[in-house]
Amino acid sequence: MSEKYKPHTLAGDRSPEKPELLTVTPPDLDAETVGDISKLRELISEIDETILREIFFEELARCGVDTSESSFIPLADVVFDSRYEGEPNTSALHITRTLEKSHRIIIVPDQNTPPSFAKVLWSIIHEQLHGVSTTIAVHSGPWNTTVKSRSGVSNKVVTEQVLSDEVIIEEHHLNFNEGLTELISERIFVEYCRQAGIGSHLEQVQQKYRGEFAYGLYRQKVDYFIGLIQILSGVDRVTVENALIRTYFRNGEILPEEFRQLIDERKPGVTDKLIGYFNDTHMATTSLLLLDIAVRGLDFLEPQEKLPLHDVLVTIRKRDIESQSISSDNN
Repeated sequence: MSEKYKPHTLAGDRSPEKPELLTVTPPDLDAETVGDISKLRELISEIDETILREIFFEELARCGVDTSESSFIPLADVVFDSRYEGEPNTSALHITRTLEKSHRIIIVPDQNTPPSFAKVLWSIIHEQLHGVSTTIAVHSGPWNTTVKSRSGVSNKVVTEQVLSDEVIIEEHHLNFNEGLTELISERIFVEYCRQAGIGSHLEQVQQKYRGEFAYGLYRQKVDYFIGLIQILSGVDRVTVENALIRTYFRNGEILPEEFRQLIDERKPGVTDKLIGYFNDTHMATTSLLLLDIAVRGLDFLEPQEKLPLHDVLVTIRKRDIESQSISSDNN
């Protein structure tokens, strides 16, 4: 491998570790509560905000991001609003359109299906990730106002025409970004549970919530993307995953530059074609199986590369089946 293009590993990068169980009595991950706001607030109050914030700051610092500019949202600022346009027991990040970062997390309560502590924690982690990885720029001119936002590896440009009231929206990689946010959410979820001493059937809870959220398919395709880049670059999976996490917090592209150069050095001109298979349309409409068939049909893939790529698909599908089985057993 050319040293010039060899992906770097920042000090502190690590492989996901098995949680070290502590001898404290934590909240029960599966304990459910009624769907009213006061009880949801009780669940949130059980989250150790200091631990969660420090984990976020550690991830940001590891990725070379200035933590003083972080938009970590205080848990006291989480709001509940059943009028918000979302499914019950879902969460969303509301961003005020200003040059300053003004964020809040909205949780849509459901009186009929109370969430567990684990789901509330996972949802808050997901929205916090959007908050700390979002930058906004507003330009107002005589004819239009343009709002440019980057969230993780996605970008969105909204242009409002002054005279016609026409609104033009351009957005890229929103779905891939949601899948990558889920991957990082799981990483932070596990680290929080380790530090907070939550160890009871943690592995089952991971599998359950990995498969339960709406972005499960996007997460699967991000895992497939990581496997694909691993095979094409010859770099181990942990290094690829850590590079994607860095580019997420730095608002980079979905394929970090060091891997683009490395792959193009080995297979000139293929990276743009590969990225096209992970655009918003394909992420939303193509099944993982059809994506695998299409990618393995590309003429620049060698036979010795296609077999391990199929193994990546089998691993992801097996894990998805296990997640669905656990979710069904707990319903």
